[in-house]
Amino acid sequence: VQDFTDIFVASQQPFIYDLKIEIKPDNRVYFELPKMEVGQGIMTTVAVMVADNLDTAYENMDVALSPAQQKWGAAQITGGSHNTRVMWDPIRIVCAKMRGQLLAAASQTMGIPVSQLRTEDGHVVATNGQKVTYGQITELASKLVQAPTATPKTAKDFTLIGKPRTKYGLEKIVQGTYPY
Repeated sequence: VQDFTDIFVASQQPFIYDLKIEIKPDNRVYFELPKMEVGQGIMTTVAVMVADNLDTAYENMDVALSPAQQKWGAAQITGGSHNTRVMWDPIRIVCAKMRGQLLAAASQTMGIPVSQLRTEDGHVVATNGQKVTYGQITELASKLVQAPTATPKTAKDFTLIGKPRTKYGLEKIVQGTYPY
């Protein structure tokens, strides 16, 4: 038995969105969500998904809504409880590619083979304890054309997904200052 959400998810192109994820020099991660937040918590969900798949802190996430674009058509639909399912694979794959680029940039910067590096809490960490923040190497990482892609994380590697989290922007929502 398939419901509307199953049909909608199956009919989507795998990479219909132009996902914008940017790591700033101060190590904050900016993500534009190509959906609308209408109270269902999708901004919180995707912030957790991006943070976990990038190995960075949820508290370092800045999430904004992308402006609507005609080219996305029905993919911008927010209803039907399909947003998490539709965004799951694209976020995992894009974040894995970004981690691969960060590892390659750190390898060049630190002079340490990628095989001796891992990502953790917004840093690339070497087996010898040396580490560099994503923000320090993001410019170099963005210029790498042939960087290896890291493997997307599996459920056993998640540290944030599946754990309770305060709703994104809650303080501003409660204060009545959150922009809608």
